[in-house]
Amino acid sequence: MDPYEVMEQWLAAGRGKQGRALQGTSPVRYRADVTDWLQFIEGATGIGAWNAREAHVETWVSARLRPTRTSTAPRPNSSPHNRTRRLSALSAFYTYAEQAGHIDSVPFNLLALRTTDLPRTAPLSPRETLYVCIAADDLLPGEQHHGDGGASPHRDRLIAYLMLDGLRPRQITALDLEDLNPTTHTATVLAPKGDGTEHRTLALEVWGAIDGYLPHRKPGHDDGHEPLLTSRAGKRLDSNQTPTTVLRRILGHVPDDFPLPDRVTPDRIALSPSPFTGQTWRKGTQPGEALAYRTTTGTWTTTPADHELPLQLRIQRHLRGINTLPLCTDHPQAEEAGDAEQDAICDRCDERATAWDAFEAMLDATEPACWDWPVPPYDPHQEPAQRFLAFHAGQCAMCGNQPAGDEQHHEDYDTDTRVVRGLLCTTCTAEAAEGGSHWDRYRDRHPATILGLTQTHPWLRGRR
Repeated sequence: MDPYEVMEQWLAAGRGKQGRALQGTSPVRYRADVTDWLQFIEGATGIGAWNAREAHVETWVSARLRPTRTSTAPRPNSSPHNRTRRLSALSAFYTYAEQAGHIDSVPFNLLALRTTDLPRTAPLSPRETLYVCIAADDLLPGEQHHGDGGASPHRDRLIAYLMLDGLRPRQITALDLEDLNPTTHTATVLAPKGDGTEHRTLALEVWGAIDGYLPHRKPGHDDGHEPLLTSRAGKRLDSNQTPTTVLRRILGHVPDDFPLPDRVTPDRIALSPSPFTGQTWRKGTQPGEALAYRTTTGTWTTTPADHELPLQLRIQRHLRGINTLPLCTDHPQAEEAGDAEQDAICDRCDERATAWDAFEAMLDATEPACWDWPVPPYDPHQEPAQRFLAFHAGQCAMCGNQPAGDEQHHEDYDTDTRVVRGLLCTTCTAEAAEGGSHWDRYRDRHPATILGLTQTHPWLRGRR
């Protein structure tokens, strides 16, 4: 059968090699890749798609050229990720041809051509995702310290919050109003891979963003459903374009002294640790609406003192304060500025520098939460693991936060000796690698030393 007809049947079926539905931009890219392959193997070489061998695939995938975004001149397509995607497209195409009975078997072994040492995209650090979160809030009316909020600030902020809570673009734009359950704080979202749906618990901060967006939502319908996120014309958003465009706008609100990697994408944010703790709340429906924090005593306030907040909220509060300070990056350089301009530049620089010094001093003065926990009396009948878990009482040893939803704290241990130190939340586990004097204090006196326990990792697997 003509391979081009087989390709059209395969794309109409919309299935990958494992039988999962092709999603997002995959059908478009797979069509381009397989069409390019067929033009090469059928037209340029005359070998024929059903007679190809590994050497032909290797020649095609290694030598194909593609233009850049800024030039029509071709360049080598050397990205290992693009190579793997092209091989995946061929694998899905030939697997379909075999299963549909168009060929007896796939004529070559694609596994032998796959790249096995692909560089992995590193997730953002907890501090970096917090920078993105603060920048998303900067879109709101009454905030906007680093630019305007665009035409749909509440919607765009919600899109960013959903990314930060672990949802990918296709899951975000597919959400309908009927998928939300405010009573249980859950939502029915598309499965990350393949068909089907799953129930996800959304962070309290996300529900605040939803409540702030709904009064501004443009009513609209899509095949009998009401999309949660709509365009200004009331249509469902494009999953391939809108989240990326929104993220690009938000990143423009990140000040220069909040450093981020060069490449930040919606998927990278979704795979990164969430900055949400379930202990802050703001709808953002009113200009200048203050952020409410939940203190260690369980009360909510918009004007907490540092000692009333767990560590992660102290960090967030200080960084949000720094974000509101004016920047001097748009002013003339010192040698080009007059005396008055020079004084203004220095005043602004000094103000932010002072705020950063206060932030570092706050961290330096931070004591691990476990230092204030009561030590349970020794019980000879209690197993060490039970004593260790009872001491933590579900809290992170550094910041004191309880895990959200079904999440469990991580077993922190010395990488050289593998001796367990304590249990840390996801955020603190990632921040521990960045170090600091407060982490030195934790490592000098952690839960295991407080309790006099010496156990090696993995220790608590299956005990929680």
